[in-house]
Order: sequence, then C-alpha cells, then structure tokens
Amino acid sequence: MTLSFGLYIFAILLLQGSATQHPEFTISVSMGTTDFNRQTFQLDSLPRDFRDGIPVEHIDSFKSLLKSNGLFTIKINSDGFNSSSPAVSASIRACDLQKSGFKEDISLHVDRDFNVVGIHYTSPVTALPRPCDPKKVPDNTPLAFYSKIKVIEAAPAQSIPIQAQGPRPPYLQNVKLGVEDVAEQKPAANQSFLFKYWYIVLPLVLITLFGGGEAPPAEGGAAAGSGGAQQAKKA
Repeated sequence: MTLSFGLYIFAILLLQGSATQHPEFTISVSMGTTDFNRQTFQLDSLPRDFRDGIPVEHIDSFKSLLKSNGLFTIKINSDGFNSSSPAVSASIRACDLQKSGFKEDISLHVDRDFNVVGIHYTSPVTALPRPCDPKKVPDNTPLAFYSKIKVIEAAPAQSIPIQAQGPRPPYLQNVKLGVEDVAEQKPAANQSFLFKYWYIVLPLVLITLFGGGEAPPAEGGAAAGSGGAQQAKKA
C-alpha cells in the first residue's frame, strides 16, 4: 500500500514537471540569402555577456555583406512557447560591426506576458574605429562577437490628455475639430467681476461723479435765506 502510494505521488510530480515549461527564445541571423541560428536562451537565465558570432561555413557570406556594407539582421521569435511564432527583427550595417571590433548591444522589449515586441540593436562606437575591410576577416576561424543582451519589461506610460492645450496651430485654423469648436463657442468661465456686471457698476460711477456734488451748497443757501426773512419780520 505504501509503495503504491509513493509511486502515485512520484507520477504526479513527474507530470507536473513535464507540464511546467519555460519560454525559450532563439536569436537567428539573416545575411541576404544566408540564415542560421546563433543562440537559444531563457529569459530567467539570460546571459548578460556571451561570445557567439559567425561560424566558419558562413564567413564568406559575411565577407560579401561587408563588401557591400549590407544589413546584418538578427531575428527572435516573439513567443517563447512557440518557436514558429512571428519573428521580431532589427538590423545594423555590417561595417558598423567591424568598426566596433564586432561588439553589439541587444535590448529585448517584452510585454507583460513576456512576449518579445521589439528589439533595439546597436553597435557601440569606439574611439579608434577599425576600417571596413573584408580582407581583415580570417577565412578558417569562427568570427566571435562580443555581445551584451538585456531585457526591458513593460512599464506604464505617462497619460496623454485627450484634448490638447494651447492655441491651435496655424495650418489648422480653418479645420473643424468637433468638440474643440463647441468649447470655443462657450463664454469664458474666468471673467472678471467688472466685465460681468458693467451695466450695474457704470451707472453707480456716473452718479458718484456727477450727481452728488451740488446738494450741500443748496441747503446752506436756503438756510441763509430763511434767516434773512426772519430778520426782516423783526424789523
């Protein structure tokens, strides 16, 4: 009983181990009509530096590529669980590789599911670049590249406003943009108090300036006139 139970547990663990797969990505090279695979790796065990390049049987194709300064293209399958998934590619000039001493920097951009969505492929510029000469490449020796590779995961980008702020460009002055045109027809919300209620403020200002200056002298003159009339009666 104990033996059969142990075999049952072992079978379950074996099935679980076989069902657990790790995505594998293969970097391949395209040089005109020549294609070959360079290296297969997993993202969790990705080598930061590796020495890999062009085998002996493809040296002549690379020399022809150097002679015409053609494009050296690398490709990688986008889905690590499907080797036949669409490939993502990037290219640089073959002479740029030779001028840098066959150094290359590869950045793999992946989405949240760790599918490769883009490749940034460059060759660093050296202080003393080598000449682009196919004769400098040996015939019977594999050509080693000095490669650096890294993975850039997806990150949330900055939100972009739906409606652009600021004045309309000159070449769009007469273009109807829909929502923006309706917004321009509405009165501005930030108006001053005087601009809103000028019809109330203006009469008050005019009354203050022209309507209240002669009232005090009129009252004094009337008081003096009544005093003079009283003195005339007494006389």
